[in-house]
Amino acid sequence: MVEYFFFVLLWAFSYLKCKLMKKLLFLIIIVCCVNVQVLAQQNPVEGYVITNAGDTIYGTIDYQTRGRLARVCHFLRDGETAYVAYLPGQIAGFRLMNDGVYFVTRTFLVDGQEQTIFAEYLLQGGVSLYRYENTWTNAQYYLVDQDGKVALVRDPGDLSAYTVEDARKKRELALGPALHLLRKSHKAWEQLQDGSITANKMLLITREYNEEYCQADGDCVVFQYDAKKSSTSNYHFSVEAGTFIGALREEGKIDVNAVGLHLAGGVEWFFPRRSKHFSLQLMLELNTISKSGTYSYYSSFSGENVQKEWSVTVAEIGVHMGTNYRFIPAGKITPLIGGGVFLSRPIGKTRDIPYASDYDKENLSDKDDGFELPTNFGIYVGGGVEMKLGKHALQAIFRYELPLLKLDTYTKGLVATLGFLF
Repeated sequence: MVEYFFFVLLWAFSYLKCKLMKKLLFLIIIVCCVNVQVLAQQNPVEGYVITNAGDTIYGTIDYQTRGRLARVCHFLRDGETAYVAYLPGQIAGFRLMNDGVYFVTRTFLVDGQEQTIFAEYLLQGGVSLYRYENTWTNAQYYLVDQDGKVALVRDPGDLSAYTVEDARKKRELALGPALHLLRKSHKAWEQLQDGSITANKMLLITREYNEEYCQADGDCVVFQYDAKKSSTSNYHFSVEAGTFIGALREEGKIDVNAVGLHLAGGVEWFFPRRSKHFSLQLMLELNTISKSGTYSYYSSFSGENVQKEWSVTVAEIGVHMGTNYRFIPAGKITPLIGGGVFLSRPIGKTRDIPYASDYDKENLSDKDDGFELPTNFGIYVGGGVEMKLGKHALQAIFRYELPLLKLDTYTKGLVATLGFLF
């Protein structure tokens, strides 16, 4: 998601012709880069390390991505001020205090070579399950039975382009050791060979196998990881409704202050392994604006002042992408600020416009508007307050939207909303 957001920013930067607009967008890109750099900084979470002698030392763990944690554990002992970096083998493992995430020192076959890593415990029991994830697209799973036999499991990937025979060989190569280790269960065989390999699927297969054969292979389940607490990212759906207060303009025709209805819905992504403060947001929005009044002008045909009514109705659809920062993410109530970019386009507009005279109105109505950009493009900044309601949250947000690249018709102004995060 982060990569897509930066792609949009860079695309917009290359599209701009105006030097001032390029400077403004370049500033936005710099701010976003700073945010991403902050995301890569320490993310302290209460936990403890387990020494090779079996002792437990409590403190704070820098809770980073699975790829980083597989290689090093940065630990701040209670009462001390400096983090210590532990490599695999220097400690037996480390756990978070919420008891849902557990890494241990293990030597496994990683990318074709025996390596000592911090492997993430997904399940500990008669048959244990571990995960090593270098990137979110490169995950390896290890099944270890009570005799210490190890079966490496990797997703064979999309085999639709292979012949039936070649696909069978590749699947056997990827799943053969696991099929042999779980040979007591025909159900496990079927589940392994049906669909892609994921953490949840491997956890289900291993747990059901242990529960069926735990009497012969030892304890059924000693530990099971919490998928939500272990997740690199998670998302929440959000909706908001409120009021648009600002200006409605059409080049050479309309320039009025207006108030309208604002509705929006979308998704907000959180990254607990990097920072609890920052999130990314993608929202689809709809603004509807109506304005009416009267105007007068001198008619050269009648030789007198003429008074007429006018009205304008515009619906505007758009999307905004940006980042939010929560000052007290663990608090019941937290202030937050945000900013980003937006695209918008008017749809279904109808109007009866105030013109200087009937003559001007007739000529303007036949005027060729020429080439138009596909959408308005601009930036937004805002802030507000968020109050947690269990696993959900209620938000009161004020946001100012400023278009940089504009169609003939555009709006700019303040959006005041009440939102709900599911």
